[in-house]
Amino acid sequence: MRVIIHGIRNCDTKKARNWLDMNGIADDFHDYKVSGIEAEILQAWVRRGGWGTILNRHGTSFRKVSDAQKQD
Repeated sequence: MRVIIHGIRNCDTKKARNWLDMNGIADDFHDYKVSGIEAEILQAWVRRGGWGTILNRHGTSFRKVSDAQKQD
């Protein structure tokens, strides 16, 4: 089985990738900051977990967004 990890290089995906490696699970890394993300994948994530789970409200990128945009 091969797993696709979606994230950005500077994020905590290293912990997940190390765990997968230690457990013999092959993975491909998709850096969505560099390569983007397909709308269908994002919509599926939102259906599964909701925006509150998908959106990183603690990251520096989100903190730079205006309060008006955060409400949308």
